Amino acid sequence: MYNQPYANHWMPPNNHFEGAPRIGNGQRWAKPTSDETSSVFTKSENFDELRNIGTKGTTNDFQRSIAKTFAIVAGIALSVVTLAALAMSTYLMIAFGNMWTTTIATTVTTTITTTTPPSVWTITDSLSIGRNQHTASTLVNGKVLVAGGSSGGALSNAQLYDASTGVWTITGSLNIPRYQHTASLLANGKVLLVGGYYYSFLANAELYDPSTEVWTVTGSMNIARYQHTASVLANGRVLVAGGDDGGGALTSTELYDPSTGLWTITSGLNTGRYQHTATILTNGKVLAVGGYNGGVLSSAELYDPSTGSWTNTGSLNTGRFSHTATILTNGKVLVAGGNNGGFILTSAELYDPSTGLWTNTGSLNIGRYSHTATILATGKVLVSGGFNGATLTTAELYDPSTGLWTSTASLNAARYLHTASLLANGKVLVAGGYNGGVLNTAELYQP
Repeated sequence: MYNQPYANHWMPPNNHFEGAPRIGNGQRWAKPTSDETSSVFTKSENFDELRNIGTKGTTNDFQRSIAKTFAIVAGIALSVVTLAALAMSTYLMIAFGNMWTTTIATTVTTTITTTTPPSVWTITDSLSIGRNQHTASTLVNGKVLVAGGSSGGALSNAQLYDASTGVWTITGSLNIPRYQHTASLLANGKVLLVGGYYYSFLANAELYDPSTEVWTVTGSMNIARYQHTASVLANGRVLVAGGDDGGGALTSTELYDPSTGLWTITSGLNTGRYQHTATILTNGKVLAVGGYNGGVLSSAELYDPSTGSWTNTGSLNTGRFSHTATILTNGKVLVAGGNNGGFILTSAELYDPSTGLWTNTGSLNIGRYSHTATILATGKVLVSGGFNGATLTTAELYDPSTGLWTSTASLNAARYLHTASLLANGKVLVAGGYNGGVLNTAELYQP
């Protein structure tokens, strides 16, 4: 058994996975046929009777003829299976000499109520090796690459999920096993894995080429780290920020240039942090939020690629780490849940880049951390799993138009420290995680 980082780091609750960090004092957290329609118009004798009432009939004849026509109309067979709604109007123009004209209108309406199939989680093929603290990347070809992670020890195994078949296949192995690393999809379609932990904190990085399914070593970072963030900038470079190198929270940030395979140091964060989030805004800047550095952080910072510098922006209303951050279609950033060292949070906040301010929005129904958050094609955000003293199966949907969370279908297996990936078909793939044991199961959410 190799040494793993523990001291002064966050750790899931009791009896949890090996190799996770501790916090504070080191305690573990723990949708009428033509015959039916034509019946109104083929009964010509009834219309003849109505037209001839002035010469051969009485008022009673007139009424009886009308009643007969109504009976024909009412006798139309309406198919509720094939008609969502039928609205039929019959207009009879009755000319009595040149003295008067009467219009009779009859409307028959049938309304069918349809329902949208409920959202549901379905079990799909399982990973060959269970894992948590891994990464999942949706490739240009639509497959999902899961890499590394922990299964009682760091893994070099990587697998591909094919949504068209629902099957996982083993692909090339990492050169160095790792967990709590980052994975970034580059503009050239390759995936960059950076840092993590394996016996010690890692500075090395490697590239996965989907065309060959092979990993190759690329330039190493200047500073080893895990629990950091990685963001692909508009210029194609990758910004790695913060993390922990065993000596505490890092302020250092580095840029990876895919054209050279080299890392360069850029301006540091104003506040060292790990277990934070980093979100690319519509203006191209990167928003780093919250995290931990011996204390729970509420501060947030913006990285401007044009200047290479970080500036402080508005602070969260509630400090947190192990939360999620999701950019919405309106350009705002939704931060949800997390841990603030003493409480598991239900609160959620919105960051408005136009003002640099955070505002509280609707709260989660169930507090959680180490969960996932995925923006759907509808613009809603799906939060799944997590931990709050117990491993969670529950999932919730955030509607930006109302600012409210609603419960949705629950996972088949409780899990946290898992991954969630949006597929091209609109489904969400959840894979691996932990629930007292390492999970190899995977599930699909159908919105």
